[in-house]
Amino acid sequence: MVISCLREDMSNALQGVQRAISGKSIMPALSGVMLKAEEDRIHLHATDLEIYLRSAISGKVESAGSVLVNGKLFSDIVRNIDSDMISLESTEGQLDIKGGSFNSSLRTLPVEDFPVMPEEREVIAEKVPMEDLHDAINKVVRAASRDDKRPVLQGVLLEMKEGAVYLVSTDSYRLASTELKIGETEMGEATAIIPAKAMQELYRWGTRGEGITISRTEGQIRFDMGNNTMLAREIEGKFPNWRQLMPENQAIKLVMDRDTILSAVKRVSLIGTTVIMDIEGSGVTFSSESREVGRAEEKAEASVEGGSIRIAFNSDFLADGVSACGKEEIVIMLDDPEKPGIILCEGEPYRYLIMPIKI
Repeated sequence: MVISCLREDMSNALQGVQRAISGKSIMPALSGVMLKAEEDRIHLHATDLEIYLRSAISGKVESAGSVLVNGKLFSDIVRNIDSDMISLESTEGQLDIKGGSFNSSLRTLPVEDFPVMPEEREVIAEKVPMEDLHDAINKVVRAASRDDKRPVLQGVLLEMKEGAVYLVSTDSYRLASTELKIGETEMGEATAIIPAKAMQELYRWGTRGEGITISRTEGQIRFDMGNNTMLAREIEGKFPNWRQLMPENQAIKLVMDRDTILSAVKRVSLIGTTVIMDIEGSGVTFSSESREVGRAEEKAEASVEGGSIRIAFNSDFLADGVSACGKEEIVIMLDDPEKPGIILCEGEPYRYLIMPIKI
């Protein structure tokens, strides 16, 4: 393989794919980035077997071929070369790197040990608006569990049917859901649980691009946008019936300014992680108390309908649910101090269920 390309293009592509490099695997190949050159394109591949990332850049390909090198080291070298252009040439067992007055040789890994990305796939949805998907991921991924003992809850449920894409996550203490209307985009039906890590990677792709294509292949969900491709391993298991978990007909409705809630929660939670909300009349008192530290409270105006209530929540979970809403006004529906509350955004399909703390 003999190629040359812009150093910046190669460096940016490496920064993207190397997030899939495994740092703990006993398989040496998973510590590498595979470069595959053909025609005028250079493809970079990396995987930890949970997600598989591929990115393509333009370059001059004098001789096609593939090579596998240590991903982190190769990325560090490319990033620090003081030259606009770099050239790469693979020989038996090594990759020669040149840029300006710099040159280096890296030992290569066996290409045949690197997992192959399957190309056959069943397209489920095309031209899904990336800006909408980006916003939806941001709203729900924060509620995914970090508990290794419950792998199903470490994922985000992706449910596609009837012209809509639903994204749902839960750690059993809170549950976040939202919906994307796809409109006239052609779309099939599918349900999959995708690792939260994969959804976070998809979020990093940003909002640029005409749209994203979602496909299924060999127990994996594939996402394609422009020069980027990601395969995410589906998590096996049964996701909770999230629609049944959402309470209805809650009696108490609290309407407040988003930033007012976040500021009050931030200040009183300096004392303790449990924030009590005393809701009555035309306002709310946020408070937190600790025998070892002390006490703090803050009063704020609000619109309250349906009565009064005293209820407590985990401060981080409450702030997560409120901050995910893009509107200035937040609606919190409540019914009982021992039953979950629902955080809503007016005019948006976002719903955030949060379990109370007994006080």
